[in-house]
Amino acid sequence: EQHGLQLWADIADRDLARMHFSRGNYSTALRLLEQVRAKHEQSNDTRRVALCDRDRAEIYLQLNLFEDAARLAEGAYKLFEGLGNKYEAAMCLTFQAIAEFKLMRDKEAESAFLRAREIFEKEGNETWHALVDVWRAQLLIRQQQFSAAQELAKKSAEVFEKQQVPVRAANARVLSAQSWQELDDNVAALEEAEKALGELEGFHAP
Repeated sequence: EQHGLQLWADIADRDLARMHFSRGNYSTALRLLEQVRAKHEQSNDTRRVALCDRDRAEIYLQLNLFEDAARLAEGAYKLFEGLGNKYEAAMCLTFQAIAEFKLMRDKEAESAFLRAREIFEKEGNETWHALVDVWRAQLLIRQQQFSAAQELAKKSAEVFEKQQVPVRAANARVLSAQSWQELDDNVAALEEAEKALGELEGFHAP
């Protein structure tokens, strides 16, 4: 019973860390996650250790500490993969890929993005599938593969529009417009840019 109460307390602490993260209190969130992780490690709770590392990787991305983010995300991916937790493993691959992208390690980023995309596709998770493709579009733009980037960005925008997520849809449309511009199709670029603006009309951030 005591162990059960402690577990619930640790879960509450992790939720508290997530709250601090959402509010931009990154140092507090990291401190709480490190404390909770140590407790889960002592009790050999591999899944919750991995969850803490996944959250820490996400925070390090926000702090632009990309080497740390890549390291933690890769480690968490391996833990989740060993447990058979496909969704969480794919999330970690995505965070690892973003960190590799930011570090200009395109080959590693592309590999991780593609593996994450494959898992999300098998799991039927359209949202994360589209999120991965937005990042892949940015990678392809950097590699000057503008036609492929445009197609990915457009498909992602359509997913976000269907799900009524205007900011993400607008971001994808901007990438599509940028790709068309690089392809010297200013008419298509303007059309996509207008769609991006249309997504944001009447939108008010909370």
